[in-house]
Amino acid sequence: MHTIARENLQHFLYAYKESPKEPGLRLVHDAKKSQAQRREREHQRALHHLRSAVRYSFDWWIGRVVAAQTTIGFIPTARRLARAKQAEIWEYPNPFTVVPSTRPIILLGPCYQSSRLTQLMHAAVRSAIVKKFGSRVRRLATDIGNKGSSKLTIDINERELRLITAMTEDLHLILLECANISTPADVAQLNMAPILILIRISNRKILLKLLKKTGIKGGSSIGGADFLNQLSPDQVDIIVEDNGLPEATNKIFKFLEAYWLALHPTTPILEDEYLEKQPEVSAAGEGTSDRSKCH
Repeated sequence: MHTIARENLQHFLYAYKESPKEPGLRLVHDAKKSQAQRREREHQRALHHLRSAVRYSFDWWIGRVVAAQTTIGFIPTARRLARAKQAEIWEYPNPFTVVPSTRPIILLGPCYQSSRLTQLMHAAVRSAIVKKFGSRVRRLATDIGNKGSSKLTIDINERELRLITAMTEDLHLILLECANISTPADVAQLNMAPILILIRISNRKILLKLLKKTGIKGGSSIGGADFLNQLSPDQVDIIVEDNGLPEATNKIFKFLEAYWLALHPTTPILEDEYLEKQPEVSAAGEGTSDRSKCH
C-alpha cells in the first residue's frame, strides 16, 4: 500500500514540475503560465502598502492595508519570515519591504530638478499644498537620492531615510524637497515607496516660452522634459497636465485627500484599552452621583 502511494506521489510531482510529453495525456501543469501568474500575483501584492500600528509579538505586528474600508489584522514580522524561509515554508526571501508609515510626496517635472523652471513650479505647488493641508503636512529639504556607491553616499541616504521614517510616525503627510530626485529611477533603490507627482508640459512651444521667461535657453532642460514626457502612467502616481495652477493643484488635492482618508480611517482602530476603561469611568461616575444623593 505504501509503495502504491509513493508511486502516485512521484507521478504527481513529476506532472507538477514538468508537463507530460506523451501524446494523448492532458496538460497537468504549464510551467510558463504558472510562473507568469505567480509574478502577477506578487506584483499585485506589492501594490498594497501595509501600516503596522502595534507590535503584538516578535512574530506578528497588528496593522492594516493603507486603503479605504480596510480592517486591522496580523502582519508577519521579518523575523518570522526569515524563520519560515529556513524551514523552507516560504519561497521568496523578501516578500515585502519596510518603508515609512506615510508615503513621502515628491514632485517631478516638467524638467529636471536643476532647471529654474522646475524649481519655480515646484515652489508654487508646494506652497499651495501647505496652504491647503495646513498642520496635516510637513515640509522637509533632504539630500536623499545621492548617486554613488561610496560609504559616505550610502551613509547620507540611510541617515535621511531614518529622518523621513521618524517624521512619518505620527502619520503626517511629508512633502520632500530634494534636488537629487528627478526621475522615478532615482528612488527605485530607496525603501521609501514615495508618491510621485509628475508635472508634464507636452507642448514644446509652451515649454520653450516658459523656459524663455525664466531666462533659460533649451539644452538640457528640453532633454529632461522629453525624457519625463515618455514616462508611462504606471511609473508615477499622478500626472498633472493642466495649464493653470488652480486646476493643477485641485487635481493634486483630490489625490492627497483620498490618501489621507485611507491613512486615517473613520472607524476606531486599536481602542480596546479605551473601551475597557470607559465602563469603569461611568461606574465611578454613577457611584459619585449616588453618594451625592445620599448627602
